[in-house]
Amino acid sequence: MNYTELSGILRQRYDNVEAQAIARLLADKVLGISFAEMLCANDLEKDSDKGYTDAVSLSQALSRIMSGEPVQYVLGSETFYGRDFEVGEGVLIPRPETEELCEWIISDCYQSPTILDIGTGSGAIAVTLAKEIKDAKVRAMDISEKALDYARRNAMRLGAEVMFLQDDILAISKSGKSPCAPNEGYSVIVSNPPYIIYKERARMSPHVFEREPELALFVPDDNPLMFYHAIADYALDNLSVRGCLYFEINPLFVEELANMLADKGFSGIEVRKDRFGKERMVKGRL
Repeated sequence: MNYTELSGILRQRYDNVEAQAIARLLADKVLGISFAEMLCANDLEKDSDKGYTDAVSLSQALSRIMSGEPVQYVLGSETFYGRDFEVGEGVLIPRPETEELCEWIISDCYQSPTILDIGTGSGAIAVTLAKEIKDAKVRAMDISEKALDYARRNAMRLGAEVMFLQDDILAISKSGKSPCAPNEGYSVIVSNPPYIIYKERARMSPHVFEREPELALFVPDDNPLMFYHAIADYALDNLSVRGCLYFEINPLFVEELANMLADKGFSGIEVRKDRFGKERMVKGRL
């Protein structure tokens, strides 16, 4: 199989941009060659070196991808903030927009902060902040034990000190309990919670809503901010003085979220756009 044949197969399911991006990943992580070398190869598997992973061949990877499995699950990893995070069935794949949320927190120059990441998934946010902010004390919570297994492995492999906790923020918010919060409160609480309403499914790629965990993606159409209310209420009791709350949010509900935070008593509310020009991130301060 050469690149033209590979590309033709991929375009049966993906547009040209996605097909080329997947081909680049296959070249790098399965075949161990550059994209330029892939373009010139007559027989990709014969002409390639051992790639990033020996767990899957090109033909196996292609078969799984064409069945609708996300390429990140096939390869077993996704790059986030320059680091490879292990991912697989049962854990949300980190997105590039979320890197910008991390960058915002990092650029705010906190000194030895205590951070809580709510809904950590693969641990991408928690591990990144632990690695990038000097003397950060990071805790990360998720309701899914399967996701936490990935997060713990990622933290260990990448050398990040993170305390992981299994708990449900919706239940915590109702009970008023605190998951191992320090006496002085958190400097930063951050979350990229589920924020896609079910009505949006029709516009999504099947390999997202059919394969990635529904629990980490969707919220009811009539209550899109359910997690944001719970996390904001928790933050009111557990942030330190002038502590900050950071969210990733569905652009459809940015104004509603900003107003909700103001109504709850947060100040200095700021909205930022992601690299695609969508209002994606919100910050509030006590």
